[in-house]
Amino acid sequence: MKLALRLAAASALALAAMPAAAVTYGNISVTNASFETDPVGVFEDCGGGCLYSRAGNGDIPGWVRSPFSDTGLFRPAVPLRFNSVPDGITVAYSNAGSISQIVGATAETGVTYILQVMIGLRNDGFANPGTASLTINGNSVLATGVAPTVGNWSPFTATYTATLADNGSPIEILLNAPSEQGTWDMVSLTAVPEPSTWAMLLVGFGMVGFAARRRKAAVAA
Repeated sequence: MKLALRLAAASALALAAMPAAAVTYGNISVTNASFETDPVGVFEDCGGGCLYSRAGNGDIPGWVRSPFSDTGLFRPAVPLRFNSVPDGITVAYSNAGSISQIVGATAETGVTYILQVMIGLRNDGFANPGTASLTINGNSVLATGVAPTVGNWSPFTATYTATLADNGSPIEILLNAPSEQGTWDMVSLTAVPEPSTWAMLLVGFGMVGFAARRRKAAVAA
């Protein structure tokens, strides 16, 4: 009887430690995350074998550009503009403008959101790469990383843990170019539980496993 009570108590603890069913962990869908979905318009020749589409030929599918900005998709000539492309053949660019996306998921209390973006620095004299930031309920976190070397790409990361006040708020990704030719690729957003939630889960499941082993041993005896 006492063993059954202990098992029931351990099971209740594990269930209490588990997050509510509404909380979603893992990858959050970002539309056109690697910018491989072509725009409505056509690509134009930008010399040396590269192609680009500016706003006048169709916006970037899945993304919203800042008004009047020279923004679009870019297929750089490798290695003329970049030494490589992180994913696929197309990247996004902006000249002193920005593109943004509000993802389908909303913020949930205690969940940590991790934005990762590849930011590039062109080979042909544009020395100021773009930036990336994650915004939830007016709280904006600028992605940080090691500055890319000329012709290459570098990963940048922004992390934010949603508070109770943030619950249900939109999650926005902003890619901004402070000057000419900010370039981005491979945007991803991940939701993970905060460390205290992981600890509660491990303790709860550990107690359930311990109680189950004790019960099995008692039955065998």
